[in-house]
Amino acid sequence: MKLATLAARQKRAKDWEEVIATEKLSEDLKDRMGQTLREYRELLVKCWDQQNVSVEDEIRAKDLERRLQELHGESRLVAGGPTRNSYNGRMNLFS
Repeated sequence: MKLATLAARQKRAKDWEEVIATEKLSEDLKDRMGQTLREYRELLVKCWDQQNVSVEDEIRAKDLERRLQELHGESRLVAGGPTRNSYNGRMNLFS
């Protein structure tokens, strides 16, 4: 991950924030997604402050994105179908 990609990852973080705020999620899922998103944002800030993205940071960022996707998928299963944002293709940003 290069520093130039941090802006795109920050956009993804903002999109995840919107998902958490607008989707019908259980409190447990909302808390878990919120915690994962906080970790993701902290990593982005750390990379920006250091002006360096290590291989470990890149792996960690991808892992946190994967966890957010899995939690969102779990919310869709609990809800019994696609969520509002999945209809307009927004979640394709995270794949």
